[in-house]
Amino acid sequence: MSSSSSPNFKFFNLPSNLTTHTPLLIIHGQSLVGQTGYVTISSRDNLFPPLNYEVNDGFFKILAHLNRGVNDLVIGHYDGALSNGFPVNARNGDKLLSSHLEHIRINYEFLQQNKPVHLCLLVAKDSPLVFDSTSPKRNSEGNGLDLAVKKLRIAGRLMQGYTNEQMLRAGFGHRVFNFLEEEQERDTSFIQENGNGPYRPQIKVHILRSDRTLAEIRDPNIAQQNDKGTERGKLFDYAFEALEKYGGPFANPSGNNPVQAAVMYLDTHWDLNRRLILAHAALGGGTSAVKLAIFGSHGLYSWPSYYEQIASAFQDSTLADINEVANDANQCGTYWECLNITMGAFMHEIGHSLGCPHQTYGVMLRDYVDFHKSFVSREGDVCLRTGSKGPRKVIKNPNEECKWHRLDVLRFLFHPSFTKQEDFQDPGFAKGLTNGKPTLLPLNSNKAVIRSETGIFAIELRKPGDELAYGFIEYTPRSVGGQGIPQEITIDYEDLKRRLPENQRVDDYDISVLSVDGGQSTFNNLRSLLSDHSNFFQVDLHNGKPPVQAIKSMPFGDVNRGAERPMVAFDTKRVVNVRVYHGYALDGIRFDLAVTPPVGPVAPEVPKRDYKQSSNVFSSLVQSVKQLNISSSAQPTVHISDSVTFGNETANYSDFNLNPTSGEFISHFTLRSGAWIDAIQIHTSTGRSSDLFGNKDGGSQGVAMPPVGFSVVAVYGKCGSWVDSIGFAYAKVE
Repeated sequence: MSSSSSPNFKFFNLPSNLTTHTPLLIIHGQSLVGQTGYVTISSRDNLFPPLNYEVNDGFFKILAHLNRGVNDLVIGHYDGALSNGFPVNARNGDKLLSSHLEHIRINYEFLQQNKPVHLCLLVAKDSPLVFDSTSPKRNSEGNGLDLAVKKLRIAGRLMQGYTNEQMLRAGFGHRVFNFLEEEQERDTSFIQENGNGPYRPQIKVHILRSDRTLAEIRDPNIAQQNDKGTERGKLFDYAFEALEKYGGPFANPSGNNPVQAAVMYLDTHWDLNRRLILAHAALGGGTSAVKLAIFGSHGLYSWPSYYEQIASAFQDSTLADINEVANDANQCGTYWECLNITMGAFMHEIGHSLGCPHQTYGVMLRDYVDFHKSFVSREGDVCLRTGSKGPRKVIKNPNEECKWHRLDVLRFLFHPSFTKQEDFQDPGFAKGLTNGKPTLLPLNSNKAVIRSETGIFAIELRKPGDELAYGFIEYTPRSVGGQGIPQEITIDYEDLKRRLPENQRVDDYDISVLSVDGGQSTFNNLRSLLSDHSNFFQVDLHNGKPPVQAIKSMPFGDVNRGAERPMVAFDTKRVVNVRVYHGYALDGIRFDLAVTPPVGPVAPEVPKRDYKQSSNVFSSLVQSVKQLNISSSAQPTVHISDSVTFGNETANYSDFNLNPTSGEFISHFTLRSGAWIDAIQIHTSTGRSSDLFGNKDGGSQGVAMPPVGFSVVAVYGKCGSWVDSIGFAYAKVE
């Protein structure tokens, strides 16, 4: 992370000529002119009211609120004290500790093209439009719908500022997701403007008015924390219903471009008699068309309503009255602890909706108990969670703060909500490509080739049955300082195993492979998978040459459906036509072969690809095959003729012609599959492609491509009324 210095300040994350993409920027710094007091940041153009932040042992954290475009800001260090975000000596002013004010310039560029997260409040059909709060809070600020909107907007900015800082520390520059914004709306987020500021871009908070009654939403049977509840996921369903009813961006969601929503239930209620939080569930995920996070409003009372309140809210040690509000997870005994847990947990669920699983540390564990440390330079005086009292320590070390896990920020780097314009110039980001679901091809008992057309950015290692990744390998684009994104990788079982911590090392483990386009493939029991020699066999291609040693790919579709069909083999250099039988799924596929190998120009050699860690793919694969000693009597039956068919021949079909005399042959296939094979597309060595035959929108997309130097030589799988699963075999063909 870059740092800069001046006679008055040292900034740890503020280089000169900064362009950022977050409307709230966290500035970490140290004063060189005093150890206590406060710093004030203001706009030279009066774009925002001035804001004040404590200095503790010389350290401070400033939350700079930015307008779109260039912001000319002024920072000064004053000798004085703050109360609720304002100088105690406000009338007469406090002494400036230096004769110079620090002038900084920050350009805020809003990335309009990025996929937004829609922030929503869901209210029952007969909702009273209030949220749970303590008596002092109700008396001082209220607890109505308008206030809930204000608090959600401030929370959205805090999540953005926090995530941007985490991406910066990860080495990925200024990157953050956007919430959908109103282009211009009256700003009510500054106390100094009496809640009636000028028109500025504001986070849009959608009000979802459910058809469900208050009684339905507060039904104890659907409360997530009710151990005896039988429908504890129902609030997720109710949120989907409300989104569909609302329409707008949620009217016709598409699996090709899913909409993202973060929904808070306004009518969440602490039932003191049952000791249960009603109308609350902490869930994140969704469908292929709607990525959804939901949470309850039971801690909303502790959230700041204005920018001036942020720092004091994260230090507020006021005890929460259990007779009025919930003590969620027994970690919300004070206002600041409640703010940490509830806002942090809501962000955790948004993390799930952005594709993050649970992790071994960070936001996606429960490290948001330390969420406050990213926004203040001193902790509050009381922490009931730990039982500590008295002046809390100064926060100097960024390592003390809650983090997004490294695997989370890697996922964000390639997520369409975090795209920067320069990403389109780096082929490692593979923008616009959507056929990268990773495939694995076992080579021998210790090695395999993994491939993704869009590129691979991470391999995660897990113990069987454990969702947490205890080890991983990452690959990052050159534009962020990495060595590039490989499309093909050779993995070694023992090398991967050594990447697991000693206390988590097991003899067999699972891996997940993550591709740039968001695809993910999980391969369970890797040692068993690589030790299965049934993937290797000899096949006679009837081309006048000796049989070749072939390797079966992993199948697509559902291997538990249908009946196994005989494998069909062919010399791809003899294929003159591919007939695909299809309707709303793939029924079968026929390869028409020239009677003898065609006479004509020799097929051009496929250029070698220089992918990271794949330079030895070809030699490793050849050596692995040569070392195999598999009895021909144990080989699967292979049928071959001048036309070979896998699956069912039907009246509906499409033909795709090839010209082998000019050296054209099948290079690979694109498939759409799920519970069966929905569609298939043929690609050739000349760069031509067929249509996607079958249901073009069915299932998920994947690619079957042989490793460098190998060709497709056979098709296998299972069929019922249509093709339920299909796989391919690859070999080196002279």
